[in-house]
Amino acid sequence: MKSTLICGLIVINVLLLAVLASRHMKPNVAEAQARRAGEYLMMPADFSGARAGAVIVFDSTTGELSAIMTDETTGKMQGMPIIKMGDIFDRKSSTGTRRGNGAR
Repeated sequence: MKSTLICGLIVINVLLLAVLASRHMKPNVAEAQARRAGEYLMMPADFSGARAGAVIVFDSTTGELSAIMTDETTGKMQGMPIIKMGDIFDRKSSTGTRRGNGAR
């Protein structure tokens, strides 16, 4: 009876030691959020040629613009392709004319 009790206690202590060792073997890695949630600006809009209106969605965090319309044939919501506004403004500024070259 004593030997069974001692063997049981030894097995439990070995298991506890293994659990303790496994907790300290893992690397301590900090996990952070990749990017913060978007801040959205939504505006209703009407387009010529469309019976249903649309909602224009602008994400000010990423600078992306899109629209959501109701498909008149199926009655389902349909998302339009995303436009990256930063790319458009970068192209505009690099191809635009420069003012202020001394001429007044």
